[in-house]
Formats: sequence, structure tokens, C-alpha cells
Amino acid sequence: MMTFHGNLRQPERSRTIHLLIPVILAFMSGPAVAQTADSLHPPFAAADADSVIPKLAEDLEQKYVLPATGKRYADMLRRNLASGRYAGFASSGAFAEAVTRDLQAVARDAHLVLVAPRSDRAAGAAPTSAPPNPPAPIGKSGWIAPGVAYLEFRSFPSDSATTTKVRDFLSRHASARALIIDTVDEFSGGWVGEADVLFGQLFSARRDLVAIDIRKAVDDRIGGLPVGGSLRKVEAPAGIVRYMHSVTPAQASSLRNTKVIMLISHRTISSGEHIAFVLKQSRRATLIGEPTRGAGNVESDFPMPAGYVAVIPFGRAYDPRTGKGWEGTGVQPDIRVRADQALDRALQLTGVKMSAKAALARLQ
Repeated sequence: MMTFHGNLRQPERSRTIHLLIPVILAFMSGPAVAQTADSLHPPFAAADADSVIPKLAEDLEQKYVLPATGKRYADMLRRNLASGRYAGFASSGAFAEAVTRDLQAVARDAHLVLVAPRSDRAAGAAPTSAPPNPPAPIGKSGWIAPGVAYLEFRSFPSDSATTTKVRDFLSRHASARALIIDTVDEFSGGWVGEADVLFGQLFSARRDLVAIDIRKAVDDRIGGLPVGGSLRKVEAPAGIVRYMHSVTPAQASSLRNTKVIMLISHRTISSGEHIAFVLKQSRRATLIGEPTRGAGNVESDFPMPAGYVAVIPFGRAYDPRTGKGWEGTGVQPDIRVRADQALDRALQLTGVKMSAKAALARLQ
């Protein structure tokens, strides 16, 4: 679902939790060229498989959101290791890609991936699935036409710098008659910080938005999600810890009745999907573009031996009213067009007689 970029610094929580994050898997949308590049990843050693596969199998059994599926993943990995399938690869990246493909063949999960160590990281750097030099979280923004505000997200790190930028943007564009939120070129997810800022300005009444179920054993092991503010624990069946993500509207917001349009694509993933899901379920926005990636589980980075990292989903996000989420299915647009036509269609809906290219060139 989301990539909980909470950066929790405790013994079992020294990883980034991705409640909405997605590592965008190259093999899901085309040839995985970068993952096999020897210049990017260290050489593969047979000892890598001998140490990584048992640890990954154990973690999947203990942590994966669906216990039965976690066991299927683990059984497959152990069989493959015993058969010699992971004996030799051109690079550590090729090994990680092969393991990820095998996992996805058992049961598809857009968040589940084994990430190889990278040659371009500083020696001794903590293992992480995050790219070394990611694009800025916020892309283009401003007045795209008179009375129409435009905000492009590339990721959702939920750090203070990014949430402050979102808050300042909404303040500067409080008079907007329409707001266009663009996630067509999102490259990864994050946590709910940016969503909380947006929802606080766009909703007029408090409401529960998304429930998140985590296996109790896993919740105990990671120390739980960071409750407070928009996230709280609620009652749940035995063996499950349930969190509720809610919105508390800002005391005063002129954007509560503003027309909202969100642009989505197959690259919209995790945190971006969380926002799209909430806006669609609440009928607070019109979604334009393509179905989203379908990464609806909560996941985190778990360090593996030899510098590898496993991104393992350990929770499920869903609408508390219907019990349905977007894992595997994605969020469906209200108006389906190609991603590169989504902004043109949005401008038409707002009465702007200008192409997306022309409007972006005049963005203020």
C-alpha cells in the first residue's frame, strides 16, 4: 500500500516502513536492464545465495502479510536453492532479479522484491532499497491556468521539507477553483505525510479513510506503526493489530469545495495509490488516466546478508467500510485515457482551452 517512510530508529525498526512506497520493479513493465548491469552491482558469489535465501525464506514465513502465501514463497526458495538454481549469475543484480521473478511467479505482489547491493553506495552504508539519487519528490507546481492549481508528485517521503512544501503550496493556491494532482510519473511511494496535508484541506468532516491490518507477531517485532495524529489503533480480531488512518479537517480551508482532479497511471504506486483510493472512495475527486500499479500492502526494508535488502509486505490496507483495497487490482480511473493524455483531459474538464504542453510551458 504505502511506503511508510517512518525511519524508525530502534533495534527491529532501523528500516524504512513502506506503507505506500513502491520500489518500481523493472521486470514488471519491461526488460530489467539496470538490475543486471555489472557496473551498478557487485559481482555475484555462490555464498550470496547460500546466506540470503535461507534468511529471506525465514523472514517471509514470519513476516509476510498472508502467512500461507509466505510459506509458499519460502518453500519455493528452499527448493530452488537445493536444486542449484541460484548457483551462478553474472552479477548480484542478476541474482536478485531472478529471485524476485521466482517470488512473483508464486504470487504477484508489486512490493515484494529482493534488492542487490549497489556499487555506487559508500562503503559501510546501511542497506536500503531507496535509489542513491532520487528525483525531487515534488515536480512541477503552480498556476497552470487562471484559477487552476497544479501539483505534481514523484514520491512521498513524508519528511518535514516535503510536507512543508505541500502545505505552502495549498496556502498560496487557496483561491483555486480547481486543483489538479498529478502522479502520472511517480517513481516510488512513501508514507502518509503528504496525504494528511492534502486531506486536511480537502475534506470538510472527520472520517476514517483506510484500515491497515498487521499480523500481531510482526507488529510486536517491528514495534508497531507510529500512532498519533492521523493514525490510531482500533479493535481487531485475535492475532491481528489494526490501525486506522483518518482525516481531521483543518479548522478553516477554502479548498473544501474546490474541484479536485487526480491524474493516475500504471506508474502510480503505493502512496500515490493510497491518495487516489481515498479520493475515489470518498468521491472527493475525479480520477483521470490509467489503472494504477496495484501495490496495496504495507511493506518495509529488511536487511539480508551480503548487503542485500528484501522489501517484504507485512500489512494489508483496505477501505474499512467495504473491506476492499487495491492490492493486485489497482485504483481504476473515472475517465480512462492514456497517461500522456490525462492532463489534456483534466484541463478540458476545468474549461481551459489550452493543451497540456502549452499550459505547462506557462506554469507560474
